[in-house]
Amino acid sequence: AGFFGNTPKYCRQCTSNSYCVGGGSRTQCQAGASSQPGSSRQEDCVCNAGYTGSDGDACFPCESGKYKPAAGSEACTACPANSNSPQGSIMVVSCICDEGYSGMNGDCEACEAGKYKIMEGNGDCEACLPGKYSSSVAATSSTTCVDCPEGSTSGVASSARTDCECVPPKFG
Repeated sequence: AGFFGNTPKYCRQCTSNSYCVGGGSRTQCQAGASSQPGSSRQEDCVCNAGYTGSDGDACFPCESGKYKPAAGSEACTACPANSNSPQGSIMVVSCICDEGYSGMNGDCEACEAGKYKIMEGNGDCEACLPGKYSSSVAATSSTTCVDCPEGSTSGVASSARTDCECVPPKFG
């Protein structure tokens, strides 16, 4: 076992990503799985990184929001809180921050009041413009930034209405 061919002269070691039970044939591992050269059993086919399943059985890509860095039958690992990853991810760096959160490698913190982030990704939160404020944490839209009352203004990334200060009138 671990070899294939019809005669001793043509007997060859089973190649990687397949198994040979003996005789003249070799069988490819299932999709998403691989094996070492010379494998002789279906169970030698193990799920690749980014895939999960029992050895020798069907392998399935890790679902969105999970990853798996090594080959084998282990379950996929969930991305850290407030992050997500594409299907079939193999590393935690594939976990990108959700809307309203900022950081890297799945280490995502909520946008503080006065800031927002409209898209998934590892980018920074954007600040509310001067003259606007937002008390929302983990905001996902610039519409959370509301205008200061008439006759007042605020600095960049203001987080409360109390940050709005009166503007002295101008006399011509």
